[in-house]
Amino acid sequence: MTTPLSGTDNELEARNHIAAVSVEFAKLKTKARDRGALALADRARAYNDGAKPNAANAWGRATIYADLAAIYRTFGREGVAMECAQKSEHLWSDMKVPSALEAQRERELAAVRARFIE
Repeated sequence: MTTPLSGTDNELEARNHIAAVSVEFAKLKTKARDRGALALADRARAYNDGAKPNAANAWGRATIYADLAAIYRTFGREGVAMECAQKSEHLWSDMKVPSALEAQRERELAAVRARFIE
């Protein structure tokens, strides 16, 4: 039995999980050098680009953009890779987190900068 999520409070959460799972599958396909990873990455990027920014999803969106940058770079799509890396960097830079997470946020930001920006 399935429960339709469209129009419910759970719809946004389900869509966020679909995007995250798409990226995880794309990462696996990338390791295998399967260009099918690009279709998954494009789908996740389109969703992430259209997602309404808020504090609750900023960490996940920043992580997804960094993962997408790596996928696109692997397949030589440098322009899209840089766009995703810059979006990730922007999200990490602007993110406000509890002090217990600040060191991790700084490490994530530094990793994106080191891998893609600098």
